[in-house]
Amino acid sequence: MNSVDLEKLGRAIDKINSLSEAAANRTSWRPITTAPKDGTPILAIKNGVQATVRWRKEERYWTLCVPGTFTLYHDWDPQMWMPLPPPPKEEVKK
Repeated sequence: MNSVDLEKLGRAIDKINSLSEAAANRTSWRPITTAPKDGTPILAIKNGVQATVRWRKEERYWTLCVPGTFTLYHDWDPQMWMPLPPPPKEEVKK
């Protein structure tokens, strides 16, 4: 292998490591204190129960929600969170 090939291989390995780290960050539970408080829906967990929640700035609490449909105005105090996965690119056919 020549130096150009080794350089390309090194860049490819760096890219793979970067993508792996990004994927791990999307699927790791984080302390709720680090969650976004801008109204973004997130996946949260409290005592083993998972739910989609968002921060209500006006009332200053977490509320259960179904993104794009409704929000249940209820104070829910999660312990950990992670980002929601992106929606599918194509609609699932029945």
